[in-house]
Amino acid sequence: FVSVPPAVQSIPSVCSPESLESKEGYTMCKNACDPGECCMEPIEACKVENPEMCSGYEQCDILHHSTPKSHPASVKSQVDTKCNTNALISDDGAKQCRDVCEP
Repeated sequence: FVSVPPAVQSIPSVCSPESLESKEGYTMCKNACDPGECCMEPIEACKVENPEMCSGYEQCDILHHSTPKSHPASVKSQVDTKCNTNALISDDGAKQCRDVCEP
């Protein structure tokens, strides 16, 4: 059995969608959520002895559905979307592709 410590009160703000847009924000959220990672696992995989503590980590579920915009997988996804042939037909589409590709 795993004992989950109480979640830090800042999780809702450090794990907001806006915070996850930067690598630093993503890292802060991940660090705040790591102690409750067992709460995100199926009970068969990770037996939590104090499941009432897991409610404080609910916002951490966002980590399983998000990557920071600077993350390589996210950058590739943005390039694939904004720089495909159809997107480049319009001036606006070409500008969006340039914007995502500039450092």
